[in-house]
Amino acid sequence: RLGIIRSLIHDKSIYIFDEPTAGLDHISVKVVIKLLKELKNKNKIVIVVTHDTRLVKISDNILKLK
Repeated sequence: RLGIIRSLIHDKSIYIFDEPTAGLDHISVKVVIKLLKELKNKNKIVIVVTHDTRLVKISDNILKLK
């Protein structure tokens, strides 16, 4: 989560996250999803590389393009 927070400080238009949920519990994964959704709602481009099926299942329809 610290890596995500550090990225948010810079207010970029494109964010790329590699395995942002690695080692996180279910509650922390939901926090990460919330942060990613907030970026999407601010019209930021969010690219997430993950093998975490929890992230994929939770984020279904949340992070997809409008």
